[in-house]
Amino acid sequence: MDESVRLFMEVTKVTNEKEAKEIIKTCQGNLEEAISTYLSKVDFQNLDEVSTPMGFPEDSQGSVRQRRAQEEGCKDNICERSGEKIERTNFLYILNHIGRIICPFFKNICNIITTCFKLLSTYILSSDKENTFTMYYENMYGEKHVNFFKGTLSEAINKSKKEEKLLLVYLHIENNESSYFCNSVFNNEDIKLFFDENCILYAQDISTGDIKELSDIMNVFILPQISIILTCYVKEYKELSIIYGTPDISHIINCVTHCIEQMQMKKENINNLKNKNYNDRLIREEQDREYQEALRKDKLKEEEKKKKENEKFNKLELKKDIKKKRQEKINKFPLPIKENEQVTKICIRLPNGIKIQNNFSVNHTLEDVYDWAECYEFLADRNSSTSNTNRNSSSNNNNNSNSSCNNNNNSNSSCNNNNNSNSSCNNNNNSSCNTIGGNNNVSIPYKFELICGHTKSVLQKTKNKIKEYDLYPNAVLNMKSKDSSDEE
Repeated sequence: MDESVRLFMEVTKVTNEKEAKEIIKTCQGNLEEAISTYLSKVDFQNLDEVSTPMGFPEDSQGSVRQRRAQEEGCKDNICERSGEKIERTNFLYILNHIGRIICPFFKNICNIITTCFKLLSTYILSSDKENTFTMYYENMYGEKHVNFFKGTLSEAINKSKKEEKLLLVYLHIENNESSYFCNSVFNNEDIKLFFDENCILYAQDISTGDIKELSDIMNVFILPQISIILTCYVKEYKELSIIYGTPDISHIINCVTHCIEQMQMKKENINNLKNKNYNDRLIREEQDREYQEALRKDKLKEEEKKKKENEKFNKLELKKDIKKKRQEKINKFPLPIKENEQVTKICIRLPNGIKIQNNFSVNHTLEDVYDWAECYEFLADRNSSTSNTNRNSSSNNNNNSNSSCNNNNNSNSSCNNNNNSNSSCNNNNNSSCNTIGGNNNVSIPYKFELICGHTKSVLQKTKNKIKEYDLYPNAVLNMKSKDSSDEE
């Protein structure tokens, strides 16, 4: 039920909820106006019902007026009570809204305060619980004692693992042996120094607590006892030894020392295993690096080999192309020489020392000289094949001998030799050439340049005429190879 409907029904004493909702809806939700409207309607209806009955005598009209006066007085009282109820209702309505805002705020504050008290009480209780055995020991045997771990057993286990120390768990019970441990062992100066430096000592009164964290590995024989627990360097916690009865101080120290040695052995084994694994990993990494380096070198060698093969193939192709072009140039020779032109004899010394020579007109170009030198191998082969079919040779004496050969076309050519072995070949194409050492040793580089013998200047392959240079009436040119692959 809506709050405004409930208040309306309480003030107006209306029992019909549907009617109350309709009245409030008519007043557009204004509760005060709805209550005032309803009460005014009820009062006017009551007044209308009070009227003078027909047929009554006139002497009874006085009593009727008296009743009306009484009813008007009642009406005033009802209006006053209704106004008070409306004011009280509005006040309660405002308080209700204020309460909805303020109450959650105070509720949150109360919850925070309650939580703080709970945490504080828990800390106080837990602190008392953690220090229970220490407080018990100090109350019973004095404040001089070893450092008992202040915390839970789980915290003691974690600390022993973190600091790589043995965990000593002392289980206490009230009997003669416990008096011996408390009076003679825990307050001993040697024990105190030894335990504080090498161990984590956790003490527990077995009658007031449990050791559920270590219940699976601890063996309880005779109480009280000190269990020596190894928590580090092992997959599962391990009980190394138990001290019980009334052992002397040296026995306790020796027993704990032996357990420390066992722990150190475990540590060394694990470190050795780690080192072995580390060294194995380093070896594997080194082997991998060497293998990768070998692969890289093999790859480089293979690439270099392929590169050289490609270069060699390209050079061979280039040589073939050059030879083909040179072979095509042989049709250009012999070069024509007019009768009235000056003729110069040019001798070319090859890189292997062999000399070749030919006659050129001074109007021929250096390009013609280069072309003749390039085509010499093919020209020599052609001349040799021609002269083998039509040869007539003659020889003179050893001193400055001359040889001449005449063919059907009456063309003359001459060649001189310093070793008195001179030969002359004249073919149908009117070309003549002499070689020193024979044609079999002639090898023309694929790339070369001609250097003038007496000026030492390089003659470039140009279309400049021979007469522009100091090459008349004869000249010796040195051929310098520029192709490193000539010897391949």
